[in-house]
Amino acid sequence: MIIFLYGPDNFRSKQKLNEIIEGYIKTNKTGLNLRFFEEEKDFGEIKKEIFSPSIFKEKKLFIFKKIFNNQKIKNELLDIFKKTKEIKNIIFVIWHDGEVPKTDPLFVFLKERAKKQEFKLLNGTPLRLWIKKEVSKKNSLISEEAVDKLIELVGNDSWKLFNEIQKLVTFKNQNTIRKKDVELLIQPEIKLNIFKTVDAIAFGNKKAALFLMHKHLEKGDNPSYLMFMISRHFRYLLIVREMMERNVPFQLIAKKTKIGPRVFGKIWHQAKKFNLAELKKIYFKIFELDLAIKTGKIDPVLALDLFLIGI
Repeated sequence: MIIFLYGPDNFRSKQKLNEIIEGYIKTNKTGLNLRFFEEEKDFGEIKKEIFSPSIFKEKKLFIFKKIFNNQKIKNELLDIFKKTKEIKNIIFVIWHDGEVPKTDPLFVFLKERAKKQEFKLLNGTPLRLWIKKEVSKKNSLISEEAVDKLIELVGNDSWKLFNEIQKLVTFKNQNTIRKKDVELLIQPEIKLNIFKTVDAIAFGNKKAALFLMHKHLEKGDNPSYLMFMISRHFRYLLIVREMMERNVPFQLIAKKTKIGPRVFGKIWHQAKKFNLAELKKIYFKIFELDLAIKTGKIDPVLALDLFLIGI
């Protein structure tokens, strides 16, 4: 059996990975046939174990993390997977916490042959349901207003949400979590986070976008600088989306844009939420307002508000 766990929400994908490991240990008590691939030097030993019989009458579980940047290992693993009919009593788990080029041969094979689960970043109703589920796991409850406030202050970062939920549940000692509890215990992220603002724009949440922007202004961030950051970000989105429309491969887009890998992954994910016409319209609107600011025709704060309200 091959299991493929992938996607940008690595907290939930790791939860699933831990569930698989815990389930395996329950039915395979010794745990001696559990192996993790962490570095290239590990692969030789794992390869030997794949094709050698187990001393114990237990299934083998081999877990591979972040292998899509290692061409040699990908090729060897793909070759092994194509022979899985000859390999009995082995569970392979491939875990990857980001975007994978859709034309990658290993990705194509896993999409067709593996038991797969993609972990996208949650928004809207799925995010609300996930928060309630995590709270209920701690034998507690959370009000709708508290959920709203939690998302407003933290966003959809599941790692941060999980940590804040832990804090809230401990504080309330199994009593229902209320909006006032969230306001008391959780401080909003007020550092510049253009990705959260753009996510709010992409999902048509003007209220959240305005809230985030005015937090920066209250902190003293220069409105002209904020407009510059928004303009630069949407320029990246426009460039990436235009190349996506021309079916330029993921790795070639990353190389041409020269954006750092951590930031590029997020921009790639966001670019898929817009079509090219939308991005052109938004970027032209930013250009008009930026020009009006520089020529003194409009107040910078008003320009930011008009931009966020008008898109």
